[in-house]
Amino acid sequence: QPPRARPDGKEPAMLELAGMAGYKHTPKLTTGIGIAVNIGLGQNWSNIRLSMQGVGARVYAQWEWQYGISAYAGYERLYKQIGGWQLNKETDAVTGIQPSTHNNQQYSEAVLIGISKRYRMNSKWDGAVQVLYDVWWKDKGLRSPVVLRFVTSKK
Repeated sequence: QPPRARPDGKEPAMLELAGMAGYKHTPKLTTGIGIAVNIGLGQNWSNIRLSMQGVGARVYAQWEWQYGISAYAGYERLYKQIGGWQLNKETDAVTGIQPSTHNNQQYSEAVLIGISKRYRMNSKWDGAVQVLYDVWWKDKGLRSPVVLRFVTSKK
């Protein structure tokens, strides 16, 4: 999903929250699964519209080279949902939007490959920056194949 709103107004800016669990096969190779939720933020600051955009699943493999630099490969599928809720800035009221037909067959897929750089936040938490390439970006009508992610993980 695009991090910024599309100019044609078809999709809002997105915030994606994900929970993932990995299994370390060797000191360098980790594979895992996870779930993700996409939340739409609206088209701009004067038109904030929070909406549930979908729930998805993902699998990944990560191979660590050295100095916290890793190769990353993953597959993700997001099931889209239409509808949600909206925040009116003038009245601070949250109003529900009835979803139109929810079709579980409407989904978005991504195959992501790229690199990740891990860094230490404190004694209990690590962070990482991932720069990924979405193989199917043209099929989804995105402006760029680059996906930038910020990851926080517990040691």
